Amino acid sequence: MDLAGQANTFFFAILDGICLGVLFDVYRVIRHGFRLRAAATACGDLLFWLVATAITFLMLLKANWGEFRFYVLIGIALGAAGYFRFSSRHMLFLLVRLAQVMATCWRNVKRLIAIFMAPLWWLLRAVAIMVKWPVRRFRRRPPPLG
Repeated sequence: MDLAGQANTFFFAILDGICLGVLFDVYRVIRHGFRLRAAATACGDLLFWLVATAITFLMLLKANWGEFRFYVLIGIALGAAGYFRFSSRHMLFLLVRLAQVMATCWRNVKRLIAIFMAPLWWLLRAVAIMVKWPVRRFRRRPPPLG
């Protein structure tokens, strides 16, 4: 492989390290937001590493037909280290704010659904009462024994 191909592969490896850092921060926010227990955290860790492996594999296929060289590992490490040094704090702030906005939107949607469903619920209860009353009133009673 010529020098330009190696530089292209190194650039993609750095980009892959940055993507893996962002993915890890997303996973950290999700794990903290849902307060996962030990078993769920283990499953989440496994899922994270499967996704990270798939991303790295696809990057290697795109950059240099899947050849894994030592400088690719260095590029991934440099990309991830640079991301965590300079951008992770800001990305975590944005992700936490996004999660808070999404949680607020979800609560408001649930409230709206409850507001619109309340009249329907009362209508269904009224219909049920109107149907049950004649059934109870005019139900045949067994004749008394004796």
